[in-house]
Amino acid sequence: MRGTRKQLKLALVIVLLVALALFVPSLLYFTELALRQLRLMWWLILLLAGAIWLLGRPGRKK
Repeated sequence: MRGTRKQLKLALVIVLLVALALFVPSLLYFTELALRQLRLMWWLILLLAGAIWLLGRPGRKK
């Protein structure tokens, strides 16, 4: 039962994204711009993720 519900939610999200892409063309343009910026600034995202991981990781347990 739980696996079927997960698959149904996933299918619903995919259908919703496809419908948005068809009915709102500016969404595709925004997605293209976002992916282009991500490609140019991957190193900054990697540095931020590393800093957040280092600052947020719990201390060692003794």
